[in-house]
Amino acid sequence: MEKVVNYLETIKKLVINIDMVVGFCEKGALADPGIKRAIPYQIERLELAKNDKEADIVFVEEDHDENCEEFKYFPPHCVKGTEECNVVDELKEYEDDAFIIKKNSTSGIFVKDFEELLESAKNLEKVELQGCCTDLCVMNLAIPLRNYFNQHNRNVDIEVYEETVETYNIPGVHERDEYNKWAFKFMELNGVKVKKLGGK
Repeated sequence: MEKVVNYLETIKKLVINIDMVVGFCEKGALADPGIKRAIPYQIERLELAKNDKEADIVFVEEDHDENCEEFKYFPPHCVKGTEECNVVDELKEYEDDAFIIKKNSTSGIFVKDFEELLESAKNLEKVELQGCCTDLCVMNLAIPLRNYFNQHNRNVDIEVYEETVETYNIPGVHERDEYNKWAFKFMELNGVKVKKLGGK
C-alpha cells in the first residue's frame, strides 16, 4: 500500500471504488462505456468521504498477470502495465490520495495488502462499495467481505448504493438491468445493505 497505515485505527468508514478502469469503462475486450453512468454518483460519495476525517478511500483495480488463470474464463483484459489498468480520468483525483489495491482475480478479498488494511482498521464501522461490475467484482468483494467480518465477529456494515454501481450490457445475453437486480438480491441475501441515494 502506498499510504502509511498507522492512523487507520481512527478510521470508521471506508469507501471502496472497484474496477473503474479503462479496460472496463472505455476500451478493451470487456469494456462497456455505459458503466460510466455511475461516475457522477460515485463522485458524490467520494467527496463525502474525502471531507470526513473518520473516513478514507480505497481503489481496487484489476492488474492481471499476462498468463492469468482467469483468462481461461474471460478474454484477456487489464494486463499489468497496459492502459486498461488505469483508472478513468474522472476519478483520478480521488485515486491520488487513496489506498490502491491491485488484484489478479474478480475479488480483492485475497490480496495481502487489503487483508492488512482491514486488520489495521480496528474501529471500522462501515464499508461502502461502488464500481463495476455489480454482478462480478462488486458482488465478489461484498459477500466475502461480509463473511470476513462475520468470521472475526466484527460489527461492520457493508453498504452498496444502487446508483454507484453498474454492469455491462449485451442485449439478449447479459441485460444490464436484469443482472443488476439479481446482484442486489444476492448481496442482500448475504447480509449486504443495498440502498438507494436519498433513502428511497
